[in-house]
Amino acid sequence: MQWQRDQIIALAPDGAAAKAAQELTARRKWVTLGANTTTIWGECQGSGAKPYQTAIDLSEPAFKCSCPSRKFPCKHGLALFLLYSQEAAAFAQATEAPSWVQSWLEGRAKRQAAKAEQPTKPAPANETAQAKRGAERNEKVAAGIAELTIWLKDLVRTGFAEAQSQPYSFWQTMVARLIDAQAPGLATQVQTMGRLVSSGEGWAERVTEAVGKLFLLLEAHQRLDGLPPPLQQDVRTLIGWHQLREDVMSGEPVHGRWQVLSVNLEKEEAIFNQRIWLRQTTSDRYALILNFAHESNRQSLDAFWRVGAEVEATLYYYASSTPLRAVATAVKSVAPIEQLTGALPLVSALEHYRQGLAHNPWLTRYPLLLADVAAHTLEQPKGKVAWFLGSEPAALLPLSRRAKNQWLLLSITGGAPAHCFGEWLEDGFLPLGLWSAERYWPL
Repeated sequence: MQWQRDQIIALAPDGAAAKAAQELTARRKWVTLGANTTTIWGECQGSGAKPYQTAIDLSEPAFKCSCPSRKFPCKHGLALFLLYSQEAAAFAQATEAPSWVQSWLEGRAKRQAAKAEQPTKPAPANETAQAKRGAERNEKVAAGIAELTIWLKDLVRTGFAEAQSQPYSFWQTMVARLIDAQAPGLATQVQTMGRLVSSGEGWAERVTEAVGKLFLLLEAHQRLDGLPPPLQQDVRTLIGWHQLREDVMSGEPVHGRWQVLSVNLEKEEAIFNQRIWLRQTTSDRYALILNFAHESNRQSLDAFWRVGAEVEATLYYYASSTPLRAVATAVKSVAPIEQLTGALPLVSALEHYRQGLAHNPWLTRYPLLLADVAAHTLEQPKGKVAWFLGSEPAALLPLSRRAKNQWLLLSITGGAPAHCFGEWLEDGFLPLGLWSAERYWPL
């Protein structure tokens, strides 16, 4: 499969690496260039006498370079990849890679084999000790929930206008208390409310909705045993209990062919969050692959997902009343997306979201594939302009405040209707991909 320039640039660890890589794509800077069916390599002349040896395993992709840079991938790896995407004919075809490339590939194969041989499940823990730790955590969480309930009632009683004048410590004290109570999910929601009170126009409505959902969650926890098992898991996850990967993969596998509709990287403080949306080609099933990494270990994130590709994979879904998050295994690229199917009219797509919300009222992000929609603008008070997607003025979907790609969407489509994939957030639609001119475009 051919990687696009913007997909390669997206692999850069920062803007400086991306800029430096583009300056190294001149053919004259490379002493040698070679390739075979799975690997490309080259030697880039730097300031020293010996050129830097750079190689890329295209199956993931994975990078190797002899330069001293601690960035991953480094500018030489990115430059080699960019040069290959632009001038593949400049790479001499070889049946065997040079010894330094072969040595690296063999080392990778050995490490992957050793990893595959490791047991997939941890050794059985002492059941008594495990039960004791579980009971202790339940007590801590219950105490934290009781304290949070009182705190929320005081917040409502005094009024949200008063909350807007509260110092940072007002929110962080409760956040710290919930973390101590081993309820990190609740801590995150309180932290979000602290940001919402100063989020500008419409903040009161957003805070009211957040408080209402949090009250609903606390009430659901009080009646946990009476809820359906999938909804019980949703409640526990939102409070802070996480499903183990081993438990998820003990569930029923879902085999099939999947279209990669978006790959997004978000950063909160020092943590990167990689979000990959897939859609099964033979059904209306979506899957969300989530990966997390500290900024010091960004290279641990999956680099082989290519927007606009179709892959074969086996997925295991996390338990939920609206199963979306999944673990992907045995992923193999097949071909570019030749046809984007399954797009729904706006009204039908929103009906799918309504059904999901009926099962799980705490949904915050939901995948929608909209058929034949175009960008529209409407004038707002004080000279502001609001953006919408829709097929006609009577059926328009507002874009989220997080959307920053409206002009890119317009430049690709020229204002014509197109199929658009994205996430429905609590304040509107966030476009992530577009089918136009017989090609899928990442947004």
